[in-house]
Amino acid sequence: MIYCERNKKNKTKITGRAVYMEIFRENKTAYRVTSGQIQTDGKQVNIYGIETEDYRTGSKESIDDFSEKLEDAVAFAEYLAKTECLPENIYVKALGFLCVMM
Repeated sequence: MIYCERNKKNKTKITGRAVYMEIFRENKTAYRVTSGQIQTDGKQVNIYGIETEDYRTGSKESIDDFSEKLEDAVAFAEYLAKTECLPENIYVKALGFLCVMM
């Protein structure tokens, strides 16, 4: 995982953001892996994020800078879909997922 500088509003500036893949489950929730680039130490680095959207309630949450490894982001999105995680729970699930990976 990379640690990038944050701007004054505590947000990472990600450019070229796009949806890499999307999983849609019976619970009417979409799980997406997003890709983009950030500047860190003067270099442009690819970064992958996670986004969940519940089409029943309209709630949506994302972790824009989840990992610099595509495999980790895809595995996490698949885990969220398998457990039918709702958007408001992705931060707790991410903490558990990343702890297991370390």
